Amino acid sequence: MYRRWVTGVSLISVLLCASGTAVYAIPEALVENNFETGIVDISLHEYMLNESGEETEWVDPEAVLPGMQISKIPRITNEGNSCYVRVKLEFEGTEAVDEEDLYGMDVNWIRAEDGYYYYKNILDESDSVDVFQGIRIPEDLSQEEMQGQIFSLNIDADAIQAANFTPDFDAAEPWGEVEILESTAEEGYDITAFKQGSNLSLEIEYQGSTGAMTADPDDFFSNIPYLMPGDEYSDSAVMKNESDHDMRIYFRSELLEEKEILDRIELLIEADTLEGRRTIYDGELCGKDITDSICLGTIPAGGQGEFSFAIRVPAELDNEYSLEAGCVKWIFSAEEIIREQIAVQTGDNNEKLGMALLGCGCSLGSLAALLLYRQRKRHTGFGKGEP
Repeated sequence: MYRRWVTGVSLISVLLCASGTAVYAIPEALVENNFETGIVDISLHEYMLNESGEETEWVDPEAVLPGMQISKIPRITNEGNSCYVRVKLEFEGTEAVDEEDLYGMDVNWIRAEDGYYYYKNILDESDSVDVFQGIRIPEDLSQEEMQGQIFSLNIDADAIQAANFTPDFDAAEPWGEVEILESTAEEGYDITAFKQGSNLSLEIEYQGSTGAMTADPDDFFSNIPYLMPGDEYSDSAVMKNESDHDMRIYFRSELLEEKEILDRIELLIEADTLEGRRTIYDGELCGKDITDSICLGTIPAGGQGEFSFAIRVPAELDNEYSLEAGCVKWIFSAEEIIREQIAVQTGDNNEKLGMALLGCGCSLGSLAALLLYRQRKRHTGFGKGEP
């Protein structure tokens, strides 16, 4: 019994050693994730044509007479991300002049039942659109009606992001139930360029010959332009293993600066490795659950895997978060899985086994001879005294 127990333990030990693994840490690759939120911002300025037909800044006319045509050009310029615009026109101080007396309004301006004029086209970054070109004073307006009259035209302009928004220009309220918030852009802020997607794929690679791990490009969100409420972006990254051993790859995050916007953006990461496709993380962009290393999966020697990531900006995000920038660092690391094979020893062990078998054979032979002797004695009475 004791010998069989020892043999069992020995067999288990051999199996464990033969399939055991040794894990060695390798260098890390750092990727900084820079992203920025966009802004909806417009400006409204008024111009006019002088007597020479040149465009100049608007100046109030000294006198207004019946039948007079007044050059007045309200111009909306987009100072932020692509948007839709609308205006509200209100005459004050007169009932003789109204919206019907405006001229030069583009056909893409439509008046809805809510009293706003909506521009049907998207106003892209830095583009401008004129509301109208001027006002005609009715010819049938008498001098008595004009005498001492001072009237004004108030123009209120609103904008709403074009991203993730589709107006219904056949509805009474084409924009629906929306809240127009004042932009947080500081006075004089000028946006001259906007980041566009670079169409580059993130690649994480481990070179077994040098023991180095690299990430290219060094921005995890390089394909993502300015983020707007309701935006959803997804992309994928390749993980390559150029070594002779299987490799487990991990990642963790590190917050470089405190930004409230980071708590509002959602991140989803899925990986496709030897373990199959599975969800690795689903939560806040800077969630605490990914501050410790999370295993993305195992990449076979000379092979590659893939992980996809998606971010979502809540649609209810308002101008409080306009023009915010944030940075989160991702740290990728890996472990080589080196499988060690243990050779079974020969020589003395085989000799001991042979001696043990020989001893067992001798014992069995002695036992057989003893049994044969007893059997003969029982039949012949050998060893008993005479009566």
